[in-house]
Amino acid sequence: MPRLPVYLTAEEVKRLLAAAETGRDRLLIWLLWVTGARVSEVIQARVGDVTETGIRLANLKRHSPSSLTEKHVFLPPGVVAQLKEALAGRDPGEYIFPGRRGGHISRGWAWRIVKRAAARAGLYRHKFSGETPVWPHVLRHSYAVHLLRQGRPITLVQQQLGHRYLENTRVYSMLTDVHIEQLMREVPFG
Repeated sequence: MPRLPVYLTAEEVKRLLAAAETGRDRLLIWLLWVTGARVSEVIQARVGDVTETGIRLANLKRHSPSSLTEKHVFLPPGVVAQLKEALAGRDPGEYIFPGRRGGHISRGWAWRIVKRAAARAGLYRHKFSGETPVWPHVLRHSYAVHLLRQGRPITLVQQQLGHRYLENTRVYSMLTDVHIEQLMREVPFG
């Protein structure tokens, strides 16, 4: 059986957002969660990548220029409206998360933002052996689990995550099965 991904509950994500130190940090954490995107996809996004239905994200897989792929992550209208409001007045060519010396913030800086907020929120997850702070990919896992627990089709989750093969997405359904089993234990019979 594959190792199950580490994820946060919706309540824990809210605690993480509340623990963010700045509005920019909160936007980064929120965008990682509502898109299910990889950290590298989010930090490379530009203001003009936000569309009427979601956000366009680019992914450079395996550090090869020939493997550059783009995906469109569909978002609920309310989420798009919030994102557009947060970015209002900014140049469409500007990175959503600009760096100090041009370009965008680094992947490492995004990791520090998430880990600091997780520490402030008291959120830790068991990973291999010992407790570890939450890292950006945990928000991607959380997104997938939350969608499946809401009853969304696994093929939609596959598309939103940008997985080529459905088998890569199926691991999240195992977490959903664990959740259903826990809920069934709480159902009063007789």
